[in-house]
Amino acid sequence: MLLGIIATCRALGVPAQAYLTWAFERLGTHRDVFALPLEALTPAAFKKTLG
Repeated sequence: MLLGIIATCRALGVPAQAYLTWAFERLGTHRDVFALPLEALTPAAFKKTLG
């Protein structure tokens, strides 16, 4: 699974470490704060936040 995420990040030109940090900050204990659906936590969604 992790290799698939890394491959997706590479294909999108997204830094994998930055994406994983961003995603993990929004998962788990912060779910109530961010209230994001899973679709909003993909590498493509992260790329959109980069501007």
